[in-house]
Amino acid sequence: MQTWVVHMRAPRTLLREMGAGGFLTFQLLTAGSVLSALIYPLFIADTLHRLYVGRPPSDLLTWLQSAMTMTTIVFGFGGSAVMWLWGLRRRHLNRHAWVIFLIPLHWLLLSLAGWRAVYQFLFDRYRWEKTRHGMAKTSRRASAGHAGQSPSRSDDASSRRIQDARQNVHDRTLCMTGPWQGPDQSTGTDPSA
Repeated sequence: MQTWVVHMRAPRTLLREMGAGGFLTFQLLTAGSVLSALIYPLFIADTLHRLYVGRPPSDLLTWLQSAMTMTTIVFGFGGSAVMWLWGLRRRHLNRHAWVIFLIPLHWLLLSLAGWRAVYQFLFDRYRWEKTRHGMAKTSRRASAGHAGQSPSRSDDASSRRIQDARQNVHDRTLCMTGPWQGPDQSTGTDPSA
């Protein structure tokens, strides 16, 4: 979400730098991913309501809406299932193929995380919840014997670089949100002081 907001501060520049195809791909991958996570519960609620009511659509518009909703859900689940199965096959973890039945729950949890991110973006913008990767028994890090170990010195240096980068983003975001929320970049003074 923040990636999209930061890049879209200057959409014409972004379009010129990426070209039309790259710009469209960027929109689909960043904004589309966030938007799909946020509206997933609405699609599911609509589908469950239609199944519960059990009435066939009464007019063409309602029928088209139902068809589009069901098509989106079926192709979404199908596409995810294919990607998950492909990834499991590449890592020789076919025995875990049963997880594809958890896709609806996974998407619901993604939606909850998305709405939490919206809340934090609006009300707690500088919070950073770092995800620890490589903790699963099947991860490459675990297979190399590094999962769950305390960070090394290089990890500490990496953490310092990440913290410095985070501070840089924080400073730039102050410029993006307006001088009323931080120092005025042209004069170096805080106008609210």
